[in-house]
Amino acid sequence: MLAGRCNTQQPFEYGLSHILWSAFSLLWYRWIIFRPLPGMSAGSSGMLLAGLVIVCAAAGWLLTQRNHRNSLQKFATLLLPYEIYTVFTLGRYFRLGLVLSFAVAVLSSAAICAGIFSHPIRKTLDRRRVLFSRIRRSVVASRTLLALSLSSMLIFAIVTQLNGGIPLAVTSAAQISSDAWGDLVDENISTLTLLDPAKWNDLTAAQRLGVLQTVANLEQSSLGIPHELTVKTDILDQDVLGHYSYMEHQITIDVQHLEDSSSEEALITVLHECYHAYQHVLVEAYSESDERYRQLSVFSRARQYVQDFSHYATGSDEEDFLDYYLQSVELDARIYADFTAGEYLDTIGVSPDGEEAEPAPSASSAA
Repeated sequence: MLAGRCNTQQPFEYGLSHILWSAFSLLWYRWIIFRPLPGMSAGSSGMLLAGLVIVCAAAGWLLTQRNHRNSLQKFATLLLPYEIYTVFTLGRYFRLGLVLSFAVAVLSSAAICAGIFSHPIRKTLDRRRVLFSRIRRSVVASRTLLALSLSSMLIFAIVTQLNGGIPLAVTSAAQISSDAWGDLVDENISTLTLLDPAKWNDLTAAQRLGVLQTVANLEQSSLGIPHELTVKTDILDQDVLGHYSYMEHQITIDVQHLEDSSSEEALITVLHECYHAYQHVLVEAYSESDERYRQLSVFSRARQYVQDFSHYATGSDEEDFLDYYLQSVELDARIYADFTAGEYLDTIGVSPDGEEAEPAPSASSAA
């Protein structure tokens, strides 16, 4: 079926199914795993993906509509454009799998193509026509093998996106007491100095994650959070830079954001999520307090947070985005993150715009 003649579908059925399944799969891919290409907007990336699907569907149909009208070839035609697109958007996170997939595809294709061209051409046949037929069969077989080989990468990326619990990297948290803030800053000043843009740009993703874990440890102490905060990285939804799971006490930073953003941007994200952790603890303290104490002014923000978390606006669409942006839990987290990021950068002698600032009198002054 890879290279030989095998027609199991009628021409009209085969062509119509290409159109319908291409449209359906495009909607499905955009809903589940779509991410913009590096350096491109979501709109431009979406148009490029749609164009790739159309080109691959047309080319696949032209190559196979005469002698290879079967489900396997249709499956390969549908898979290939999404695999190509995923290689460019998420492929760097599956490098080993990609290398193995390409190696399998190349070796298998070479073996099949060698078999196709090894048979001598009879003198009674048109040599050019036979060569053209063999080239087309080789292209069909190689295309199919490449699509099948890359399917494992695509499946793993989809599973990662759907489950959200397959970490690409996780750091170990350290629970610290609230009175150790100044000492902890002094002890970790060598790590915090890695937030200097000149040093940050030379760090690997795992090293950057370690720096952000140190920041989370400091924030746990500063905010008085009674449990550890673990920082990990994962493939998050489009336009989501980070999120906090109160059930797991875990901060997740989008892996592309971690790799591509400046130290200040990554710092603001982790501080934003740390403040969400504080907000959840504050709500918990409010909920567990006796009814007669809940009107204390100390709980004024907690009462608002309870309402926000109960009717949380995710900002998943344009109509909902303003509600998301203006809700108290997000406003307070943004204000806290922007202000505190400046304090961290001042501590290591870097201004928020990335320029060197006057060194702070001592590391503990950042508290």
